[in-house]
Amino acid sequence: MKFAVFVFSLCLAGCLGEQVLDLIKKEVHVLVQADRDLTVDHCTTKCDALFDLADQHDEDRTDKMCHYACQCEIHPTSQVCHGAHPTHAPHTTRHHHSTRQPHN
Repeated sequence: MKFAVFVFSLCLAGCLGEQVLDLIKKEVHVLVQADRDLTVDHCTTKCDALFDLADQHDEDRTDKMCHYACQCEIHPTSQVCHGAHPTHAPHTTRHHHSTRQPHN
């Protein structure tokens, strides 16, 4: 039973995290539309002020989400905006080399 509750809480946290990111993206879009001269840093500061949370862990996560959303809104072709997730370190790609001989 405890395991089921744990799994449910992880699923719920994942869903809510995506909803928070969607909300942050919408707010950042409005911020940038209101001031086209915003830099990523200034945008991040304004966004962070909108999502000022008491829990430090949550605050750190929304800070990262704000920076990601600002980066992608201001520089949509940035490498950061293609495949990276704002709350996790980028994934590394490992190349696998086959030791099998080609078929003749």
